[in-house]
Amino acid sequence: MLLNNFFRWSLPGLAGIICTYGRAQNSDTIKNYLIEEVMISATRTEKKILEIPRSVTLITKQEIQKSGAINLAELLSHQENFNVIGPNQTPGTNQSFFMRGISGEQSMVMIDGIRISDPSSVNNAVDLSEISLIGIDRIEIVRGAHSTLYGSSAIGGVINLITEKGSIPGLNMNLNIDAGMFGKGTGQLTENLNLNYTFNNGFYVNGHLFRSDVRGLDAALDTVTTEGVFKNNDRDDFRKTDAVARIGYQGNNLNVYMSYKNASQFSDIDQEAFINDENNKVELSRDLLNYGIDYKLSENMHLILNGGGSIVTRTNENDSSLISAIAYDRNYYKGTFKGSLFNNELQLNYDRENTKIVFGGGAYYEAMTSHSYTYSGFWNYESETDLDTLDLHSLLFNAYISADISGKIISNRLDALSLMMGLRFNSDNRNGKYFTFEFNPYYKLSGKSILFASLATGFNSPSLYKLYTPEVYYTSGITRGNPALEPEKSLSAELGLKQLIGHNLVLTLSAYQNTLMNSIRYVYLWDSEIGLDTVGMDWMRDDYRGDTYLNLGRMTTRGIEFSLWTMIGNKITVKGNLILQQGSLEYMPDDIDISVTRGHHVQLYESGKFLDQQAKIDRLARRYDCFNLYVGYQIGKSSDLALNINHTGKKDDIFYSMMIMPFGALDTRLLDSYTLYHLSFRQQISKSVTLSLRIQNLFNKSYTELLGYSTRGRGFYLNIGFSL
Repeated sequence: MLLNNFFRWSLPGLAGIICTYGRAQNSDTIKNYLIEEVMISATRTEKKILEIPRSVTLITKQEIQKSGAINLAELLSHQENFNVIGPNQTPGTNQSFFMRGISGEQSMVMIDGIRISDPSSVNNAVDLSEISLIGIDRIEIVRGAHSTLYGSSAIGGVINLITEKGSIPGLNMNLNIDAGMFGKGTGQLTENLNLNYTFNNGFYVNGHLFRSDVRGLDAALDTVTTEGVFKNNDRDDFRKTDAVARIGYQGNNLNVYMSYKNASQFSDIDQEAFINDENNKVELSRDLLNYGIDYKLSENMHLILNGGGSIVTRTNENDSSLISAIAYDRNYYKGTFKGSLFNNELQLNYDRENTKIVFGGGAYYEAMTSHSYTYSGFWNYESETDLDTLDLHSLLFNAYISADISGKIISNRLDALSLMMGLRFNSDNRNGKYFTFEFNPYYKLSGKSILFASLATGFNSPSLYKLYTPEVYYTSGITRGNPALEPEKSLSAELGLKQLIGHNLVLTLSAYQNTLMNSIRYVYLWDSEIGLDTVGMDWMRDDYRGDTYLNLGRMTTRGIEFSLWTMIGNKITVKGNLILQQGSLEYMPDDIDISVTRGHHVQLYESGKFLDQQAKIDRLARRYDCFNLYVGYQIGKSSDLALNINHTGKKDDIFYSMMIMPFGALDTRLLDSYTLYHLSFRQQISKSVTLSLRIQNLFNKSYTELLGYSTRGRGFYLNIGFSL
């Protein structure tokens, strides 16, 4: 099925790659990576880290290995300006993120330039617990609006996981076994096997296998202290297996690869915050096929073909649950959701001394379907829905151009001044035609300092669920899905400075603001003939008129990012970042599309406010100020010690409250700040064997990451690595 769809959608438009082939690492040292290493994701062409006029982060293979993280969420939680939800809870819990205060559905996650999301989910966002770090060579992160180069959802930024390609000739092997615990009665065993055989003529074959088995915590927080009250608490376990196969060729003028990945996982989950459920399970599988071709036409021109696609299937089954020591609630639910996406692009890079130009274009296709069955034994009621016949899909064609031009073209006196600018044309079968742009001037104050500014627009297409889900309320005929939804659009501005002081200190500072317009919100509708003072208060009449999604309001996020890296002598490395941010949401009654609401009262689900007048939310939930500090000490040639400190500031979290009348809605509660300390020791036993010990949450701090859910206590992990 994947192959059929892949080849079907590989023909219409083919799209530029971010990185289709591996680069030899100059050195494994952090110093060299910061100063000399290059990134591609920020500009779609090679550029040194300190010369990129955007806020970027490069995470090397060495840093990934030392982190001990088993998935992307755990790794990102220590990175600059990421608010990650879930990595400190029991494994298998849904893990989402905010990037510069922008949600994960409005930020792009890619593997080798191919977007990873779940088109069958409500928000078309990816659960980061799905993405293991198997076979990842490096991760490139670009913060800020990047839709001109990458299209829909790249408003908060872009995360690109670049996989391993060829290696030194011969057989190369790496095996890691990681075992640990993170609370009473818990356990985690993870195995990661990487194989590579590279031939002398440039051909290579890779194979990767990842497996993790977890005996977890009880995910929902137990707050019941009354004696004699029945509890059905259970441990929420997690199992995950990933397998990857890749073939490729690396030559002087030609680099080609094709890869296939299968990811599958099983999670025990609870019903919701504070409420346990011992029979609620989620199974997920994804088949991912990627390919890339990079051909050097001449010294100055590269032709790059990149594409791929994935099919994800998610099944949620909730069997009858215990409500007393001997009785079940006699309810059953099973839902199967399938999403597919295919992205293919063709790109031409032109590179001269003072000019870099990127041309590209392609097509992006996504589709979803679902089938669900519900049975209630108490009411003797059953229902079934099937979206197969609706053919829910979207197709977007695009063309883009980006140029990086030195002022030296005009005059030698303008050598220090450069300008990056780009334009993207989008043609969407749902939303018509529209453009995005970016304007990015920068000035080299010296050979070690760069001042930059950026003004960029972005967009995020509505998910297929929000557009077309057919649930309808019987009295009004209004469907939950709203085909009239328009893309969310943004305007992002940034001013930044990067400074290298001597050879051992790098400082970066950025100030940014992002304004998101046409923000899509979930709302309740109430009978317009009933006054707001009494609507929904008379239980003998039905004032409710259904629920739907609307383009409503304007969200503004702004903040300051500061980071540093330094080496003290030859043994101590210090890295840190500090993030201060704030945001607000503003709604105007004039923004309501009355052709959809039919003039009925509109109530926001996220706060319970009625939009009869202007409304404003001054603080955005689950965004917080934070800082991260890493101190590494090289004990000798074969061992090192590291301390990580992660501080999470106070934040508002959301919970569903029946007290918000008349129907219940989301409320907020302020959570306390907390600081976690993590200690790790690494010893090179021999050329082929490495031993690592990690202690997470060193002081066994009690804290709340997500309201109503438990968090991990002190964790001990032992890792043994074998290489050949």
